[in-house]
Amino acid sequence: MNFAHVEFENANDRTTETIVEELWNIKGYNHITGSAGMLYFAYTGKTLAQITDAVQEVVWKHNGGMFVEVVARTEKDLEHIL
Repeated sequence: MNFAHVEFENANDRTTETIVEELWNIKGYNHITGSAGMLYFAYTGKTLAQITDAVQEVVWKHNGGMFVEVVARTEKDLEHIL
């Protein structure tokens, strides 16, 4: 399993919820694993480049093309929230 951290600008709680719903089909996102503008997640079966492309496309659609960054993380990096 791989982990990533996403940060983006110009997104309130509702926009962040919409991004989560579109990317991972999670309804009723309640900010347990992130906050507006910052998300942590696990993924399998794709490369970080593929994840980055998908995340950028969805985030840019909702935040007007503002800053978005996807960074690989280790399980140890995220153990405080897992």
